Amino acid sequence: MVLVVTRVCTVVAMLMSVQGNLEECQSAGCDEVSQLLQVGSSTKSVVAEHVQEPMSEKLEKQLSDSPHSNALAPMPEVKRLPSNSRNHLQHSAEAFTSIFGRKTRAASTFDCAATPSMCKEPFNCQSATTSMWDESSLKAADPTSWCEAPQYANYATACLADKDLVKAARIQFDATVKGDFGPCTAELDGSYCFIEGHCTNKAVTNSTTLKEADDQCDKRYGQEWRKPDSILSAFLEGTSSSLGDASGCSGFTSKSNTKPFLMAACAMGNYHCDVMYCKETYCKDKHYKDRYSHFLEENGYEHDHDGDY
Repeated sequence: MVLVVTRVCTVVAMLMSVQGNLEECQSAGCDEVSQLLQVGSSTKSVVAEHVQEPMSEKLEKQLSDSPHSNALAPMPEVKRLPSNSRNHLQHSAEAFTSIFGRKTRAASTFDCAATPSMCKEPFNCQSATTSMWDESSLKAADPTSWCEAPQYANYATACLADKDLVKAARIQFDATVKGDFGPCTAELDGSYCFIEGHCTNKAVTNSTTLKEADDQCDKRYGQEWRKPDSILSAFLEGTSSSLGDASGCSGFTSKSNTKPFLMAACAMGNYHCDVMYCKETYCKDKHYKDRYSHFLEENGYEHDHDGDY
């Protein structure tokens, strides 16, 4: 699942900046990030401040060589813009660092009254003070990462607390196709399902556990998904591949687009829920099958498989 619509817009906007299509990105609902991109400064200066040090040599080189290495503005640039743009930039930069960089949280600021389910196991957001992005390597998926995305509380609770993957799938699908997370997110999610072979994955069922999901992520990515630097690297590499159109409403076009989202799902603990989200919804829906089922054959997933990607 393409979680957190700002995350989607960040990646889309980066792609648009390379292609010179920021106006089209803005019209698709990505104003905040495209304004951020238009300021023009250094991604590296933002990320280096927040990513766990020492930054790996490989990651540092990728940040320097990335096609959008001048795309993101450091926070001091914000004060040069009008107040409304400044607010957009602040929000977007915070979203970027909360996804990609160090983000230590103040537990006392989490609103348990608004999302009480997030202040229970396995989240315990009322006492979670650090982010998984502080870690150089994860021992296991980290459900507390959902504390940074309380807008997904219903989905995360059904997935990780209730352990009802089918229920979680329906919650997320209904909200996504309604447009709660942006006008094109359903198309991005739908294409993701077919590109990543979730539709024919028989290893994940409604009873798949988080531990089993971790094992399946290991089977697919080795230890790569457990390293926040590797997830960031995947996002940077994904920006070299274009989307179906500038808005993203034609979905993703390749694994390079979708890999970072799936790795993030592994790290956040919803890999198995992602697979069921696809199998229960998009994979059965004629609209999405007609548009994206060709990816199954193209990527070698036309037959049922046991997660052997």
